[in-house]
Amino acid sequence: MNRRKEILLEAAKVFQEKGYRGTTVQDIAQAAGILKGSLYYHFANKEDIFYEIVHDPLHHFVSQMAEVAALNLPPPAKLRAALRYHISAFDAHMPGIQVLLRENLSTLEKERWASIRALWEEQKTLWQNILRQGIENGDFRPDLDVKIATLGILGMCNWMHRWYRSDGRLSTEEIADLWAEMLLNGISEGQ
Repeated sequence: MNRRKEILLEAAKVFQEKGYRGTTVQDIAQAAGILKGSLYYHFANKEDIFYEIVHDPLHHFVSQMAEVAALNLPPPAKLRAALRYHISAFDAHMPGIQVLLRENLSTLEKERWASIRALWEEQKTLWQNILRQGIENGDFRPDLDVKIATLGILGMCNWMHRWYRSDGRLSTEEIADLWAEMLLNGISEGQ
């Protein structure tokens, strides 16, 4: 891992613990084991560090999610694959994803906030397209409210930052499969 990535990882841990407002450049430098002045060799300011921590995992996530959404699979299998990817990516990008989901990003500089919002919208569109394809193919109910269902899926997945532990009882794949079954079959016994 290069020095810049090490700094970002340590900074993400500090942001995770103290929040954006509670974190100082000195906190980040201390966590990274470097002098405060050395931090400025890699980054112009605290917002640059923060933006990279929240933007890069989200950008990577959306580009990979687009590949999952483009798979030549029936919509139920694609939904399961998307859930598996979403949850495994969440785990792979901790603590950056946790910082992304906990902080008020609208305080970022205007263009940066717009970039984050665009990625969020693209993510929602990818999920909506999977659901619409399922409706068109007759796999999902025709009366499904795609926007609300998408928000439900994202809420379910993104709330993981509050309770998920990588050493917990279920793996990310098992959680994704459980959620896929809930979404595809409901939770009631029989129909």
